[in-house]
Amino acid sequence: MRVAIEPTRSYRLVNHGPVTLITTRSGGKPNVMAASWVMPVDTDPPRVALVIGSDSLTFENVMATGELVVNLPTVDMIEQVHEAGNLSGREVDKLQRLGLRTVDGSRVAAPLIESCIGWLECKLIRDDSMQKEHGVLVAEVVAAWADDEVFRDGKWAFGSTQKRTFHHVSGSTFLATGERLEAGTKAPRR
Repeated sequence: MRVAIEPTRSYRLVNHGPVTLITTRSGGKPNVMAASWVMPVDTDPPRVALVIGSDSLTFENVMATGELVVNLPTVDMIEQVHEAGNLSGREVDKLQRLGLRTVDGSRVAAPLIESCIGWLECKLIRDDSMQKEHGVLVAEVVAAWADDEVFRDGKWAFGSTQKRTFHHVSGSTFLATGERLEAGTKAPRR
């Protein structure tokens, strides 16, 4: 079940560097793109940085509306994520084509993808030089959510092999989020 996470703790949802799906809504039309370069940059106020190509429809939508959602897909969504990264929203309705169902955001117009396990509703912080020159966007997290089956007590607790995040390596190669290790527990050396 999706539960609210205090925005100042939202960095815990993305600090392990997972692949994300960025959703936007502009002119009443939703869009989605895959993004690997998303990271927390502050906790109070909570902020994330994203690298999004300045020639993409997603970039255009964020610049027009000032809003986006960072969605955290699961391993069983790998084909949809890969295809989202290789299609243009200018040519096809990617959410429909990929069979991704959405729900409305609570603080932004951009939708949340139902099948994901984490969501950050964000509002853009305008900085023209970083945005146009490098495609780097900084956004404030105004609401955050996580699936309480895998995010408990402020930590990821991936148990299932499919209900966990993953990382993009290159091309069509990804790595699933691995084993959880705790420092100070005298874990075996590897």
